[in-house]
Amino acid sequence: MMYLQKKFDWDNAVTASISWDSLKQAIRRIGRITLTTKICNDMLPTGKFLTRINSKDATTCPLCGADETLEHILQCKHPNRIKWKQQTISKIRQLMLRANTDDALIDTFNSAITDWLDHGQVTHSKYPESHQVALYSQWKIGWGHVFTGHLSQDWEMLQGDTQIGKTIHKATDWAANLVTLILQQVITLWETRNEELHGKTKAEQTMKLLVSQKHTIAKLIELKPKCLARDHFLFPNKQDTLLNESSTTKLANWITSRTKAIHNSIQQALKNDIQYTNPVTYWFKPRETTRESTNLGPELQWHRNRLLHDPFNKKKRHKQSNNPTDPQTTTTYQTKLSKYFK
Repeated sequence: MMYLQKKFDWDNAVTASISWDSLKQAIRRIGRITLTTKICNDMLPTGKFLTRINSKDATTCPLCGADETLEHILQCKHPNRIKWKQQTISKIRQLMLRANTDDALIDTFNSAITDWLDHGQVTHSKYPESHQVALYSQWKIGWGHVFTGHLSQDWEMLQGDTQIGKTIHKATDWAANLVTLILQQVITLWETRNEELHGKTKAEQTMKLLVSQKHTIAKLIELKPKCLARDHFLFPNKQDTLLNESSTTKLANWITSRTKAIHNSIQQALKNDIQYTNPVTYWFKPRETTRESTNLGPELQWHRNRLLHDPFNKKKRHKQSNNPTDPQTTTTYQTKLSKYFK
């Protein structure tokens, strides 16, 4: 709980408002502990997550090319994602109808999550006053958390215990059924995303993997000029031979055996470059003090002659003297540039 509070910025009151019992029942019913744990804790290997852990397998959304997060997967505007949203909302409505849920509650809950999926936010003021507490409670948890199994207990209170025939159904069971359905829909969406990214058939998966591996290899080969000369043996003599390889195993072995060595070589090259390269100030040594400069008054030492340094003043060309010792002349104090390069 402490980990979740820190990760999702929940205080004790928000944490206590979540229907943990319904989530436990849903996870038990689904049975896919590893996958549901990743969904509930926002740890699915999306492109953004892989980038954060510095994985070489990081990708963007396979449908629109945007930064891929779980939130983006749910809100993506691609027709495939819109179709999934429509199916999910329809199944939630059917589940609520079978559970004798009040029509107003069905409209509020489904309209709110539809607003979040379409626009990323929910306008609470357009919903009934009796539902405001549940809306506010879910907002504190996060509307995106509806799809990670974190449902507010206030929805259970609005539903209450219901009787269908001679059987009384508790509000906790209603919430557990709702969380189970939503998590199953998210699992379906994730599996669809994997097919879009990696391919459906084995042949498609192999082809997509080859393309990805060759792209990775091409990027590594571009780093050759940045490596130490002694490490150039890490790279193939003929680039085309490697890029035309059709074995995913051989390409994977090449990437695994060289990636770390290449990056280490680059770091070592940068370290050596800084260690053995003189700073630019090394080539501009300070001017040595001469007798003439020490005998000059402070005004002549520190104030430049305006006529000498004004390139647009025509009087400059006339202010010259053939007497090098004349203190009124300005040519005596002008130093040649070559004096600074000994």
